[in-house]
Amino acid sequence: MFQGYTQGAIDFLWGLKLNNERAWFQEHKQEFTDLVDRPTRELATQLTEDMTEAFPRLGLELKVSRIYRDARRLFGRGPYKDHLWFSLRKPGEQDGRIPCFWFEIAPDHYGYGMGCWEMLPTTMAKLRARIDRDPKPVEKLARAVARRGEFHLEGQEYKRPKGDPGPLLYPWYNRKGIGFTCENNCEGVLFTPELAAQVLAEVLEEYGKRGQTFGFLCGIYPTAPFLRPETLRQAMGLLEESGADAVAPVVRFSFPPQRGLVIRDGEIRMNTPELYLCRSQDLEPVYHDVGQFYCLNAESFGRQGCLVMEHTLPFVISELEVQDIDTEEDWRLAELKYRMRQGGE
Repeated sequence: MFQGYTQGAIDFLWGLKLNNERAWFQEHKQEFTDLVDRPTRELATQLTEDMTEAFPRLGLELKVSRIYRDARRLFGRGPYKDHLWFSLRKPGEQDGRIPCFWFEIAPDHYGYGMGCWEMLPTTMAKLRARIDRDPKPVEKLARAVARRGEFHLEGQEYKRPKGDPGPLLYPWYNRKGIGFTCENNCEGVLFTPELAAQVLAEVLEEYGKRGQTFGFLCGIYPTAPFLRPETLRQAMGLLEESGADAVAPVVRFSFPPQRGLVIRDGEIRMNTPELYLCRSQDLEPVYHDVGQFYCLNAESFGRQGCLVMEHTLPFVISELEVQDIDTEEDWRLAELKYRMRQGGE
């Protein structure tokens, strides 16, 4: 019987992500078996039994991924995956073309959903024809997914749209495949977005018991020394004017992570060697969460229960206003940035 994962599973996956080599894995193989592989298979077995009992006609087949990557397709990556997944689908030779239910655990998230990742063009053409013929059933489904708020629509979009059935069905109509995904933060450290969302939900519940409700919320992290009132006013103003679910502060990576290097066996290798000839300025800018605050639409938060929701807008912050403090060197950088800001104000 599945009893849940432990923080040890997440710690192992982070360790594997940072030490993706055979010697490290062999030394920690028992941890993988006990903390990651066994509970994943227990969860997979339990869900297979539950789904088979609920939907016996589907004839679902369980497939659990291996931790080993295909040696023919490493492309400079390590020999192991840093995540584990399983799927439930009808038996078939072309697995990627068969819709399935799936679950995945990774160092920084766990997720689940449904769909297929190698949809045949003819299958999507049939969906478009059905929408053209009678859009109401698909519109009903699209509204139900939106109301639930748990899943977001995924699938590669066509560069040239196939048509425009209206704003509700446009995302369904112009994709090469369709899937529905829900991802959650699974880091077991204090003040993760998941924990913060739990705290906010409890606060709202307590105020609700007292008959007090709110249209918007702002959660401020206790470790945000550079946060200014003006920043909060601007972010909250953006949320109110846009009608989005949330606004989250982000900062751009100073150097494109797509051109990052890894050290294996004492030698450096590109993490994405296919980008070797790309210039840094030609790569798409990448941002990361600042971890200072979140501005939320209370109704959306009540439905989705997370901080980064379906329609979350970025609030881009300067590097001078951001500093993660984990080491003495980080503290010195924070002091330097503070003095620079004081001198410029």
